[in-house]
Amino acid sequence: MKRLFLLAALAVIPATSSLALADDWCFSKLSADCDAPAYWAARHETGRSRLAITTVGGAATLLLTDDVVAVQLSDRTFHRIERKLRDRRDDEEDNALGQAIKDAILGGVTSLLNHSQECDLSDIRDASVENGRLVLRTRGGHRLFRDVEVDDDNLMDSFSASDAQAFVREFYQVKGRH
Repeated sequence: MKRLFLLAALAVIPATSSLALADDWCFSKLSADCDAPAYWAARHETGRSRLAITTVGGAATLLLTDDVVAVQLSDRTFHRIERKLRDRRDDEEDNALGQAIKDAILGGVTSLLNHSQECDLSDIRDASVENGRLVLRTRGGHRLFRDVEVDDDNLMDSFSASDAQAFVREFYQVKGRH
């Protein structure tokens, strides 16, 4: 459903010239369907997590808390997009209808981006690094976040080797407490 909303928002944005966003920013920074057992949830404060690793390109962050593993736009990317949306909202619009449409779209997009995809630790069986890729397997044996893409690259391929290993170590530290 979230993906459908995002696509609808993208269809309307080009029709309103004042909403044209900078070329270096696009809605596909972090895109994927949310497959069970993962679900959409509120954005996490990075500083409150047990461990947070950011993709090499800096676009997304994978967080480990005492209860969940979550993926979301990195703080830097989120705040950059938020600033651009705020700037677009503050632009003068010729007519009231155009301004109303712009406000509705930008408010919806901001709300959408202010979320994470997460999975309860109890639903994750194990974590490893395989051929340079961070792999989280669910109790059913499926790869968690396997289809999540960041800047057209697979999320789980986008972490440094040292960050991926640190995530695996901390995952087992937290998992051992459950």
